[in-house]
Amino acid sequence: MVWDAGGSTVGETDWLYQNTRKWIQELQDKPWDGPVRYLLFRFCCSSLDPTDVLELRNARPWPLAEDPDSIAVVPSTVGGKIGTSRLATGQDADKLRALRDALLSGAIGCDYCFAIPIAGAGGKYYQLYVRDSIPLEDEHGLLGLHH
Repeated sequence: MVWDAGGSTVGETDWLYQNTRKWIQELQDKPWDGPVRYLLFRFCCSSLDPTDVLELRNARPWPLAEDPDSIAVVPSTVGGKIGTSRLATGQDADKLRALRDALLSGAIGCDYCFAIPIAGAGGKYYQLYVRDSIPLEDEHGLLGLHH
């Protein structure tokens, strides 16, 4: 939040503060079933035996209809690029949330890694990142300061 010298919020950000407080309260009152944003990375250590890699423990199959190879990115090509996440809604969002819940419960992956392990066809592995989307985001998952 931005404050002016008198201790009150600057008008440009008042709407953000007021709406954020309302949405946080709504989220606390019910489980989130809205859209999620996700990014799928190719697992780049192909020389390793996946059974020896804790981050890939109990990897799950890719749950969405899209071919994971067509949307997966190489981590080094994304660095510094914002707005590259994808949006999932409805049943697709539910499937991705279930994977995130499995990671958070300790059933898959590891406790120091925020990536969800995904096993693809042909021995390929991926790391999936999922987060809830909020109403203020634009079509790229970014939060602008103009409403």
